[in-house]
Amino acid sequence: MATILVVDDDVNNRLLLRSILTYEQHTVLEAGDGAEALDRVEQEVPDLVIVDLNMPHVDGITFVRTVRSNAALDSVEIALYTGTSLTSAIEDFLELYRVKTVITKPSEPEDVLRLVRAALLQP
Repeated sequence: MATILVVDDDVNNRLLLRSILTYEQHTVLEAGDGAEALDRVEQEVPDLVIVDLNMPHVDGITFVRTVRSNAALDSVEIALYTGTSLTSAIEDFLELYRVKTVITKPSEPEDVLRLVRAALLQP
């Protein structure tokens, strides 16, 4: 199974994703904001990062830009986890930075697992 870093400033969202993902035996790491997540992703190099868009300190956009600028982290898949409507600017950003998976809040557990499976199979 995969190692997945869940990045969200809302502890309840992290707990929800943790319970869903551990159901399929994934190892789940957590970070409460983008700054903490940047430290974790460099230390752990997870298979997938599920990152919230709107967070204090370092938001999801800055997190994605920073990870994608680091060649050592190029293989890390990133999924956006958001309740925010996607604008065309955000969609362009996601394409530019190779973020192919968007998990909307709220989501059914089956949908989260389906999207995570698909993200982990991304080339």
